[in-house]
Amino acid sequence: MSNSTSSSLAKIAALIGGATVGVLIANWLDEQLLSRARKRSDYDRTRYEQGLGPIAVTPRSMEPGPAEEMSDNNL
Repeated sequence: MSNSTSSSLAKIAALIGGATVGVLIANWLDEQLLSRARKRSDYDRTRYEQGLGPIAVTPRSMEPGPAEEMSDNNL
């Protein structure tokens, strides 16, 4: 019976540890994204003060990568 109890306690400890690590990683990523958004906002605000518009953001997936450029040139 003690073997089953210790096994259950080990599983619970692993779950709690995994959840804690997940929360820490999620908080870190959230802070990184928030920091980027603040920098972008400050940059856009500076551009508006200068009378310039925001820089258009193009999705990366739409730009050809080096492998695609090489294959297009070989056709």
